[in-house]
Amino acid sequence: MKKVTALVLALLMTVTLLAACGSSGTAGGTAAGSAAASASGSAAASVKEKKFVFQCVGTDQGTDYITANSFADTVSKMSGGAMTIKVYGADQLAGGNTNKALEMLAKGEVDMGCYAQSVCANINPLIGICTLPWTFVSYDDVNEKMSGAAGEYLKKQFESTGIVWLDYTHNALRQLSNSKHTVATLADLKSLKIRVPGGNVFMDTWKALGADPTSMAWSEVFTALQQKTIDGQENGAKTSQSNSIEEVNKYWTVWNYAYDGYPLLVNKNVWDSLDATQQGILQDAAKEVCAASRTKVETDEEGIWASFEKDNGCEITRLTEDQLKPFQDAVASVVESYKNTFGKDAYDAFGIKW
Repeated sequence: MKKVTALVLALLMTVTLLAACGSSGTAGGTAAGSAAASASGSAAASVKEKKFVFQCVGTDQGTDYITANSFADTVSKMSGGAMTIKVYGADQLAGGNTNKALEMLAKGEVDMGCYAQSVCANINPLIGICTLPWTFVSYDDVNEKMSGAAGEYLKKQFESTGIVWLDYTHNALRQLSNSKHTVATLADLKSLKIRVPGGNVFMDTWKALGADPTSMAWSEVFTALQQKTIDGQENGAKTSQSNSIEEVNKYWTVWNYAYDGYPLLVNKNVWDSLDATQQGILQDAAKEVCAASRTKVETDEEGIWASFEKDNGCEITRLTEDQLKPFQDAVASVVESYKNTFGKDAYDAFGIKW
């Protein structure tokens, strides 16, 4: 009996030990999983909550609006939902007034924005150097300069207005369209009434080219072209397409005569109020989103030109270097005349001959 009892006890001890080993293994796995989950949770929890208001001029088809919403999504994901951005298009918080919207951003009445550099020159004229004619010859040229001295120069100019530059995407290299005829020589531009966005650089450039420039709000351009109040306009392919310009202008000249960018911007006081983790998330998200947006703008353009030709019967004229030279010579005096406005440091940063 004693031997049976001893055997039973031995078996019970063995079972207990096996269970303990199995339990220990399971507990070890659970503990590791719990630790990983805890680490992940603590990482998300370490990001302080913050809500941002973002305003831009574009709507659902605009590169600025699309980029802003992608930025909002990416920031939310990177922060585990702790940081959220509400995007308002069409400058609706400013009643559609872009100049007022920029003032709101500079004052901190909105936290973030995305505006064309040419428009931002209204709050700091030195930003307007990017619109000098033929400062850039291609998107590769843009990306090289903007990732270097040109970008650093612009960051400083924005910061002087109380705004922090995070990164940039393309508005576009600007091209010409008109309803009259092919433009391939200086003589073809003579007296053409061309809408420009305003600003002395644009006005002086187009006068030097022999055209008749007129400043007009973008929202009015399609109707003005339709009614023949103006003959043409200059803008990027996507921006033109978003306003259906191909329906009223059949002649297009691809010549990359000027560049405009869309920087992602943050009010400086708002930026300074954030901790290093929050700032890092915004910077990383901006870098990722803007790189993707730039690539999309660059690759989409060829499809846009093709659709203009195939679907709308447009004529696309691409000027060669030799064809461009007379136009570039015609505006050389304009580039020279702005030396006193922008200064040698700016010209050097953008690779413009001093």
